[in-house]
Amino acid sequence: MRHQDLETEAHNLLRKIVRTVDKRLQIQLSDGPTPQDHLLSLGLSRGQQQATMELSVEELRRAGESTRDSSILRERIKRTHERLCFPKKPERFFDTKAIRPGSEAFATFRSSGGRSGGRR
Repeated sequence: MRHQDLETEAHNLLRKIVRTVDKRLQIQLSDGPTPQDHLLSLGLSRGQQQATMELSVEELRRAGESTRDSSILRERIKRTHERLCFPKKPERFFDTKAIRPGSEAFATFRSSGGRSGGRR
């Protein structure tokens, strides 16, 4: 087979695996950081959300030959897909400002103890 046929076959295999995770996912397959690397960069996107993962050419070849390896690759893609929904920064859930004794914050503080005065 020619090199282009192998690329098309690998791309079709990846598309098939990704569609089992989510049919709305768009994929983009590109070469790794350097041409000598045997790594591929797989970009997943859905709307404005994007995530990437790296996989080796050997891993992709084994996924085409074995259902076990295909399942392992599917799980990696699924974990990357789950990262699409994570927020970029965690939301602030409490104020981190320090309260100084004698400030106004303590002026409105009331203890939860019994009532002072009042009815008996």
